[in-house]
Amino acid sequence: MPFSTLLSLAILIGGFSYLSYGDETESIVLQNLQDVSDSAVWHGIVSVELILYVFVAVFSYPMLMVPPIKISERILFLDDKGKPLERKSGKKCMKNAWRVVLVLLCAGIAASTISALDHVVSIIGAVACVPLAFTFPAYFHLCTVGQQEGNGWKKAVDYAVLVFAVVGSAVAFASAVMDWAGHPIQLPF
Repeated sequence: MPFSTLLSLAILIGGFSYLSYGDETESIVLQNLQDVSDSAVWHGIVSVELILYVFVAVFSYPMLMVPPIKISERILFLDDKGKPLERKSGKKCMKNAWRVVLVLLCAGIAASTISALDHVVSIIGAVACVPLAFTFPAYFHLCTVGQQEGNGWKKAVDYAVLVFAVVGSAVAFASAVMDWAGHPIQLPF
């Protein structure tokens, strides 16, 4: 299935859910499905779907933790020459201890912010997802293609996307923090 189809499906489900439930939309959209019907069969289907969602979250966690673990290990565990340690460095216990610390740190953050999941997700989206979706691609394109002769138009588009991404990220971050503080930003329209 192409990525565009999956993206369109996710946007449609989220959009229809928000149109249906408005401000009562739960942080996890699947929780809104329980109110659709009082049928025991429907509640069973929704329960199975929520359980499968939990399995996806639990079993995808190791894949999500590999990049931060690898990056932090390359910074923290260096040999005598200042280079990252190789696989057979004799520091396996220290690396495993660091991995446990990272997992416990994530668990602590998750436990302490469970009541404000939507705010945490908004802040993570502003800090990580907007740059990943807009800033980095435009920057990498600018570094590769934009440096060639005769690419003034491409450079202008890259810079426009970069400005949009930085401003969008800052606005999204400020909006999420203000909303969490109890002072949501009111849009004029």
